Amino acid sequence: MNTASQAPTVNDFTTGNAILPPDTPIWHSTYSSMKWVFLLSSDPLFKGDKSSMIDWDDFAASDAPAHHMKQYQYCLTEQMISELKLAAFIYANYPALLRASRGKKNKVDGKTVKGRVIELAKIGSYFITEQSKDGLVIESFADITFDMLKNHAAFIGGRPSHLKRAMKMLYHEVVIKNIGRPFSMQLADINSKSIFWGEQSSHTGIDTLSDFQFVYLLNYCKQCIAEFKFAMEMTLHDEDLLPLVRPEIRERLKKIKKPLEDYLWSENPEIAPKKFLDVYGYSAGEITRLYKEAHKASMMVILLLSGMRDSEFSLIQAVPLETLDDNKFIISKVIKHKDKDKPHRERWLVVPLTEDAHEILMYACAQTGNKQLFSSPRQIERSPNHGYTSLNTTFNRWIKSFDERGAFANHRFSVQQGRNTLAFQLAKHKVGLPFITKQLKHFYSRFSRLPNTVTAGYGNYKKELDKSIQKRIADSREEVLTDIYGEGKNFAGGGAEGHTRRIDAWFKGKGLFGEDRQNYIKKLARSNISLMPTSIGICTFNFEEAEDGSLPPPCYGDYGCDPDCDNHLISEGCAFALKDRQQHAQSKANEKGLSEHVWSGLAIQLGRHVSKFEGEPKDG
Repeated sequence: MNTASQAPTVNDFTTGNAILPPDTPIWHSTYSSMKWVFLLSSDPLFKGDKSSMIDWDDFAASDAPAHHMKQYQYCLTEQMISELKLAAFIYANYPALLRASRGKKNKVDGKTVKGRVIELAKIGSYFITEQSKDGLVIESFADITFDMLKNHAAFIGGRPSHLKRAMKMLYHEVVIKNIGRPFSMQLADINSKSIFWGEQSSHTGIDTLSDFQFVYLLNYCKQCIAEFKFAMEMTLHDEDLLPLVRPEIRERLKKIKKPLEDYLWSENPEIAPKKFLDVYGYSAGEITRLYKEAHKASMMVILLLSGMRDSEFSLIQAVPLETLDDNKFIISKVIKHKDKDKPHRERWLVVPLTEDAHEILMYACAQTGNKQLFSSPRQIERSPNHGYTSLNTTFNRWIKSFDERGAFANHRFSVQQGRNTLAFQLAKHKVGLPFITKQLKHFYSRFSRLPNTVTAGYGNYKKELDKSIQKRIADSREEVLTDIYGEGKNFAGGGAEGHTRRIDAWFKGKGLFGEDRQNYIKKLARSNISLMPTSIGICTFNFEEAEDGSLPPPCYGDYGCDPDCDNHLISEGCAFALKDRQQHAQSKANEKGLSEHVWSGLAIQLGRHVSKFEGEPKDG
């Protein structure tokens, strides 16, 4: 048996003889402390004190009223907290001793341990409250019997899988031996099939942005980036951005680099801010806003087009892009399912627009001295190695400030939603699963430990991965099919009236209305139904029944569709895209280059299709 001055060994834990001295270290604290800190404020992933520690006092019984944001009222006894501390210590430092623990980590990070502790605190508090109604006193987790669990498991609340996982940690024989008192249940009882833990809800994930929201947000970001780089005389890598610069910006806000830097960062500016308007023709506030909008837009573009997680963008260093095989990449680290001390270094592919965004953020870091790419545009963060760790609130306030069309009314954006939207858009454009999984870093997090593709076929790893991405593909197909077959949809083109009449008659004949019709479309999206998309809209011509079906008619695709063709159909979703294409073609035609007549002709052709919709398309 170890003495109080010695740290326990693995053998001490397995034999049940472990004694933990009060000063035994656990992350950045000691075992006896009521606050176990697992992230310091200097850590790039630090998001505040509460989220960076396990505060054991939070789980104790208290007479103070519960905070309005608190989901559960905890009321654990001192003995129960003591039991949880021991279980948490073993799980954090010796996960291999608990056979139920997943993976091969030598240590478990504090965030994961805290998740298990919260589930157990919820379970313990529930039984204390419920059993007190019958006059029974629960002092220890050892007092919870199998019958109690069997009768109440379904009513505790939360995901059944999370509850069971946490219970397995506490009721493991290694933990029970070291608690030193007999428990009413063992690990086998937790696994009993006679216990109903409640329905496992289907985890559908966060909804994606609609096409309208995605295009609206991306277009605003592109304009902000274009106008700032134009005013700063910085090179635009995405040549399509230049036409987005508004005339008033071209005329008034030129060569703002020195005035901006003098105003924001110089201790002795040449021109006082109050005299900016007289000297330069614009105010200090105007160019500051131009810079701040471009800075937020740049962060948003990188997130929308990379699919990074919070933990990944927080770790991007302010360093140049990496070039490999003529492609450019942003470098960061993947820590999900990885040892935090040895995160996986990864690359995210960069397109010209992302390169423009990266260049703006690099400029900001050069001025502020921040070492993290995602950091304050004006001052050094809490430390030079610390940037933004969460952007949801920042982005929601920002979106609200420019959303004149109400695209995000009653909507709350999140970084995770941007990630899901990228998968959705890639799937919608028929990008293959290998690229999507690699871009989202699912592929490496799931398969890097597997020696080859044959092994990857075993178990549920590949099945789960395919299921996740296939769902996004099905969701994107459902949106397209709803646009074509949904109830009350508007159409244009020569085939619009006939299409509306046919589909309404068909659904009416099947007795499918409202939700039933939408559910049918949902099933259709998961079948092998195929549409005939053209460069303009959808062609309803049946190629298989007409002639031998070997070749489409010569008018198919390449912007050659006749707006009045009986088979030509333009949905509301297509109308938005067509209008954007028309505006782009017209801006190219206005550049008066060698291809002016080509772009002008395309703009006219697209205009014929756009004009088929009366007024503006709906924003849905």
